[in-house]
Amino acid sequence: MSMFLIKKKLKTDELLLTRKYWIDSPSSSLVIDEKNPVVEIRGWIQIFDNENVTLMIKYGEIVEEFSPEIERNDAVRSLNSNGSYTISKCGYRHKVVINNLSIPNLITLNVKINGQCYELCSLNIRKIIKVKEGKSGWLFLDNDTNRSVDQFTGKKLISNTDLIKYMDFFSAIDGLSNKLNFSWCYSISPGKEFIFHDYHPNVLGNINPMIQILNLCVSNVICPIDDLFESRELSYWKGDTHWTDYGALLACMQIFNFFNIDVKGVFDSISFKISKSYGDLGSKLIPPIESDKLSYIDSKSFMIFNNGIINHGRISIYENSKAKTSYNCVIFGDSFSVSMCPWLALVFKKVTWIYSAGSVDKQILEYEKPDYVILQCNSRFLLTPPTTEYSIKESIINKLKHGNVKHDFQDVKYKESDSFFYSKMMFDVMNMVYHHKS
Repeated sequence: MSMFLIKKKLKTDELLLTRKYWIDSPSSSLVIDEKNPVVEIRGWIQIFDNENVTLMIKYGEIVEEFSPEIERNDAVRSLNSNGSYTISKCGYRHKVVINNLSIPNLITLNVKINGQCYELCSLNIRKIIKVKEGKSGWLFLDNDTNRSVDQFTGKKLISNTDLIKYMDFFSAIDGLSNKLNFSWCYSISPGKEFIFHDYHPNVLGNINPMIQILNLCVSNVICPIDDLFESRELSYWKGDTHWTDYGALLACMQIFNFFNIDVKGVFDSISFKISKSYGDLGSKLIPPIESDKLSYIDSKSFMIFNNGIINHGRISIYENSKAKTSYNCVIFGDSFSVSMCPWLALVFKKVTWIYSAGSVDKQILEYEKPDYVILQCNSRFLLTPPTTEYSIKESIINKLKHGNVKHDFQDVKYKESDSFFYSKMMFDVMNMVYHHKS
C-alpha cells in the first residue's frame, strides 16, 4: 500500500453555478494498493426534472460514461430547503484503474446534461514519496502517518494527558509484575534519524517523544541510544528504517545487563554476513536502491511457531534447549524486536514474541508465567500510550477479516506440546471468522 496526494480542482462553469453537486471521494489523500491500483470516484449531483444526466470519466485516452443511479437521501435533504426536490437517484460511484502509479495521473470528472458536456473537477494524483535522502546516501522515513519528521524536529510531542497514561501503564505493569512474579523493562528502540541526526535533512529538536518518556525517570525504562551511536555504521543501514541484527544485539545486551543476566561466552562464536538488500526505504525509490545489510546467519534456527499474521496480531515462539538459562521470556514488541528474538533465544529457553508495540495481553502473561517480560516500542510509535488491556485475539480477528495473513495457518509447522495454546487460539478464531463469513 502507498499513499498518494490528490489535488482536486472544482470547476466553476456558469451552468454548474445553478446546481449543487458534491464529491465524496477521493479526498486530498488516498491509500492505493499498487497490486490493485483502483481509485473510486463517488458523489452526487443535483438533477432537475426532464433532464438526461450522465457522468463521464476521462483518463488519458480512456473515456467511461455512466448514469447516476444510486439513492442519495442525504443529498435530497441537503437540496430540499422548500420540500420540492424529489429526485433521490442522483448519486454515482465509479472505479478507475490506474495504469502507471510511478507518474502523476490526471483524471477529469465530467457531467453530460441533455447532451452538453461540462467538467465537474480534475483530479491530479501523484505518489507521496515517503523517503528523505540525507548525507552520504542515507535514507530516512518521511510523510508517514506517525509524522516521524515532526517528532524528530520536536513539532509533534506526546500530550500531557498521554504522559499520564504512560505513568498509569507503568504502574499497572508493576502491579502485574508483583502479582505474577516476573521482572520487566520497557525498551525504546531509537529511529535511525536519532542515531544519524547529523545526516538528516532536518535539524533535531531539543525535545521529542523519546526524551519525554525518558524524562519520566521510570527505572524500568531503558534505551540503548548511546551504544547504538557508538557503533552506528554497524547498527543501522542506509536503505531501511530498522536497525541491523547487530543493532538488535546491542539492544539485547542492554536488556541482559538490566536484568543482571550473565551472558558471558554466549555470543563469542556468532557469525554475520553482509548482503545487498533494498530495505523498506530503498524499495520506495524509483528506481529502487540497494544497500549493504549486516545480518545474523542463524536468525531463524530456534523458531518453532509463527501464526502468519502481518504486524499487529503476529505471534512467534522460539525454543532452545541449549540456551544459557532455563528462563521463560515474553516480549511484547513491534517490527524492531523481530531481529531481537534470535539473540534472546540464545539466552532464554523459551521466547514468546507478540506484536503489540509494547501493549500487554494479560491472558498471555497468565498462560506463560514468564520470568522476564520485555516491552519494546520503536520511537516512532511512542505517541500512542501502551495499554494492559490489549487483546492479541482481537487483533488476529481483525487481520483475518481483512485477509492480512502471510500464508495458510494450516501450513505452519509447530510442536503441538509447546504451542498448543496458540494453535488452538488461531483455529478457534479462524473457525469463528470464516464460519461467520459463510
